Amino acid sequence: MLGCANSVKDEDVKWGHKGIENNHAYGILRVVDCVPENLQLMRVRNPWGNAHEWAGKFADDDEEWDTHKGLKEKLGAGTKADGTWWMSYEDWKASYNKVYVCKIFPSTWTQFSIHGEWKGNTAGGPYPVLEQRDEETKNDTVQ
Repeated sequence: MLGCANSVKDEDVKWGHKGIENNHAYGILRVVDCVPENLQLMRVRNPWGNAHEWAGKFADDDEEWDTHKGLKEKLGAGTKADGTWWMSYEDWKASYNKVYVCKIFPSTWTQFSIHGEWKGNTAGGPYPVLEQRDEETKNDTVQ
């Protein structure tokens, strides 16, 4: 399971690159290397559904699909606002600065669970922005 986000310190800047919401978690559904087209594409999902979608290259109705005949059908890309979209790996790198990786362990492994409830401002949202981290240089500013 993979996820991504664009984490920024200034919470007043709600929108990032071409429709990507800042400080909001997205799921990565699929990563594809399209050999004949020499493209690397990623399928991304907004867990809030069709509220907002990518508005750049390879968006649902983008003209870039026309330059790669048959690719949209091959990938099963849709045209409706369903909260999922394709984007190039280059655009993905420019739009997000966080990647989340979750390893699912087989049921044969021993596990320990604590039942509880997640309450407060961060319940159901992305991990809070680290105030001591400079997102442009990726360095901690507090030692």
